[in-house]
Amino acid sequence: MRVLRRDSRASQGVARCVTGSENRPPPANRFNEDALRDHDDMTVSGNDELGSLKRIVLSVLNAVDEHVPDEVEWSQENLPIVFALASLRRMADLLDAELTLALLERHSVTRVLGRSILEHWLNANELLLDGDSAIARLWLEDADHQHRLERGRELVWERVEEVRTRGLDLRNPEHQQRDRQSPNLADVALRVRELRKQRDFGGDIAELNYELSYRWDSVQDVHATVDVIFRYLGLDTTVVKILRRPNPDDVTPLRGPLSVRQDALLVADVLGIYLDVVDRADDLARLRVSLGPRPDQ
Repeated sequence: MRVLRRDSRASQGVARCVTGSENRPPPANRFNEDALRDHDDMTVSGNDELGSLKRIVLSVLNAVDEHVPDEVEWSQENLPIVFALASLRRMADLLDAELTLALLERHSVTRVLGRSILEHWLNANELLLDGDSAIARLWLEDADHQHRLERGRELVWERVEEVRTRGLDLRNPEHQQRDRQSPNLADVALRVRELRKQRDFGGDIAELNYELSYRWDSVQDVHATVDVIFRYLGLDTTVVKILRRPNPDDVTPLRGPLSVRQDALLVADVLGIYLDVVDRADDLARLRVSLGPRPDQ
């Protein structure tokens, strides 16, 4: 069996202000609070690892709610910050859903969400540390996305709908070709590595997370690969068992409570960088306190 363990260096430089959690009550509108109210006593209270994970994740989510503004003045100059904050909110939304799954011990599916968190983390870093370049890249990539969507509509018309009596034409007559480029997250990871090093935020984490975690998630959890198929097969001497869910040994440092905790650190990391970039020193200091170690840790 192939085993890959998350490089411990991948956590270095992430959320330098985060070394623990503060047990503050979560906002009432958190989905996992409603979904797991009856489940908590049965599962979380009897599992120290899940209980610790819940405290850490909810502390990070509370910090996002506290420090991310509800409104930002709309201007071209503010666009990188606006995009970064939207990415941060997306990360928090995904993390909230990850926690829900983790508390239900559905660890086999959390990385589908976690991989997206890492992608937004890379984008948010570049938006905050080199906003103009990041915006230019994202617009070029958006043109590529729109081109691919329109091409799909064209193929549906040409191959399916055009020959029908009342064929449905979904093509967009207003679509215009623009300069475009295909997304390349490996290049973004290298760029973020250098940008973080320049600000002394710890840059290696960007490449480590992409080359180890992101690629691993792609093969082991996200795409329809042989590795994913084998997770749902139980091999015996004469039969193959088709598993409803993977076996307990499916939980590893790369998939399970530890990986969700790492995602929480990524969310906290972007939040801290945002506060630093916009010169909210007092709020950054409060963030360090609120996410610092508790006295009993």
